[in-house]
Amino acid sequence: MVRKATLLVSILALCSATDPAFAVAQDAQASDTGLPQYEGPAQSGPQSIPEIANLLNSNGDLKPDGASLSGPGQPAIQSVDGSAEPAGQRTENGGHSDYCDRSLGTWFYCADPQPDPQQLQANKAGGAAAQSQDEKDLAAAKLFRDNMEKARQIAVWNPSEQNLRRYYAYQQATMDKSGTFADAIRRIVWSDPSLDYTLQRPVGEQAKTDWLNTRMTDRDLFFRGAHDQIGIYYIYRGDCAPCRSASPIIAAFGRRYGVTVQAISTDGKPNPEFPDFKVDHGQLAAMNLNNPVTPSYVIYQSPTLNRDGSEADVSVTVTDGKKLKLRPCLNSTGCVTYLGAGVLTQDELADRLFVTLATETGKDF
Repeated sequence: MVRKATLLVSILALCSATDPAFAVAQDAQASDTGLPQYEGPAQSGPQSIPEIANLLNSNGDLKPDGASLSGPGQPAIQSVDGSAEPAGQRTENGGHSDYCDRSLGTWFYCADPQPDPQQLQANKAGGAAAQSQDEKDLAAAKLFRDNMEKARQIAVWNPSEQNLRRYYAYQQATMDKSGTFADAIRRIVWSDPSLDYTLQRPVGEQAKTDWLNTRMTDRDLFFRGAHDQIGIYYIYRGDCAPCRSASPIIAAFGRRYGVTVQAISTDGKPNPEFPDFKVDHGQLAAMNLNNPVTPSYVIYQSPTLNRDGSEADVSVTVTDGKKLKLRPCLNSTGCVTYLGAGVLTQDELADRLFVTLATETGKDF
């Protein structure tokens, strides 16, 4: 309260010093009301309007001791959106002139500069021109689609010759558009190899044959190079008819690629193709295989870890010096992966094993 009184006296004293008429009016008012005039010593408070304004906050109340809106060494002013602005710079009204950039205090207002209407119109016209062609194409396509759907419904409801001809005209126009689109696409693909997916996965007869032969060679070389890192658990049942067909196939697969195949019987019955079969005594449950479909196949992979526990890079060199990296197994006890079920041919087994262990998702599809 004392600070407010002192501040009011300072404002009156400053106004009296800068405007004689204001001082005379104040003296007259004091005489009329019988109030004594202030004749005390000079105040030590603010001596200018900006200094006084700096002692007020945005509500016109006195700020806490030591706080001010601006001035050297003072913290930045917090703008409306929460961002900090340099002290003394007035930006709340959007002004950027030298006058508006000064520290004018809370009670001073600086009007926003008005934008040039012609410039605004030019900017708007430029944006519309940049989108006009796309908007026209979208509007035309929508109109064509809507009209075609209307013609179809009318032709279905009232299949007169005129209605059918009208709808068929739309059909022909659609086919013409589709043909033009497909032709334009192939011309662009021919001219830009980066857009030609057939370079990664050929579809032409000769190119496809060469690609498949190379892939099969890479697959065989990979299995022979990584055979000591992988194996297959073959799960069967003695009274399972498909198992009797699958057993000789998976046995031949193991011999062809040098991959170890361990047969596991779910019912304890032997298998003539695998005299060293094992009976399930909880092994399948440990692999999270409860009541598995028979026949089924599970990949076993040895851990790919160095002695210090870091990942070991296991790669196999295939055709043209390419290297295929074996999928990492960071489990110290090995990794198991369900491969599939049912009667599978040797090529199907080899392809699934190769894709799972030697290729990245999306790179060999």
